[in-house]
Amino acid sequence: MRKSMDKPDIMAPAGFMAARQQLLQNQTSALDSYVQGIAAVSALAPVRRQELFSAEEDWVRRAIGSGSPSELFDWALRLLQHAHPVPGMGPKATALNEDIPVPVLIVAGGVKTLNDDDLHNLTNMLALAFSGLRGTVISGGTDGGVPGCVGAATAVQGQKRSFKLIGVRPEHLPAGVRADSRYDLAISAGRDRFSLTQVLHYWEMLSAAGVPPAEVRLLGYGGGTISAFEYRLALALGGIVGVVEGSGAAAEALLNDPFWRCLPNLFALSCNGKTLQDFIHGQLQETTPP
Repeated sequence: MRKSMDKPDIMAPAGFMAARQQLLQNQTSALDSYVQGIAAVSALAPVRRQELFSAEEDWVRRAIGSGSPSELFDWALRLLQHAHPVPGMGPKATALNEDIPVPVLIVAGGVKTLNDDDLHNLTNMLALAFSGLRGTVISGGTDGGVPGCVGAATAVQGQKRSFKLIGVRPEHLPAGVRADSRYDLAISAGRDRFSLTQVLHYWEMLSAAGVPPAEVRLLGYGGGTISAFEYRLALALGGIVGVVEGSGAAAEALLNDPFWRCLPNLFALSCNGKTLQDFIHGQLQETTPP
């Protein structure tokens, strides 16, 4: 059965073919390969894109039907359906009772990898960058790492704040992780751990609210495997992504990746509040890393 499952359908792009092999081996890297394939396919004619996405979704459904039901396959199908939606098909994100004002800023990055100095400096930079910001900010909704810095920087704005802060987190937080009460709204996605579920959910949520990727900016600081996926997915969907140079881990890997670093919607950001402010407010002219 596996041999027939591995057979390409209409000349699928390399990213899709790599993803198939990784899915069958239960490797989370399959989602990264799919995201790269999505970015590559985005330049094709609409009819060709439709053929490729339909073929890939069919392959994933067949794999699930043949005895490969797992969270990883479900993520893959949700990702493909979101990247190329068909009316009446695909996941339905729960609609919010309130609007999501645009533009939207997603702030992603490390939690366990940041030391006290990192947290202090990032909070101060975000406090400056958030000044005068309007729209919606989305982060992890907990009081540690980058999401905690977002909550602290939001609190600094006081009565002058004019943006909504939304946290997307599991329904039940892991042991030792606390919710941040400084967020205006908490959205539950997934049961009891942080995973790609939250990332896919907030993109589905934005789509359900009618927010186009062009109205979305993502600011990244360090991070691990989940953040790496967040950065790449935002780029592939057409969002504007800025990652802070020198923040380590996933941010540095992205800036050094020969495929992603060439995209015009990726910005390498100097580690200072003014640069972050210019990026967040759409005033940064300096583009991708060389």
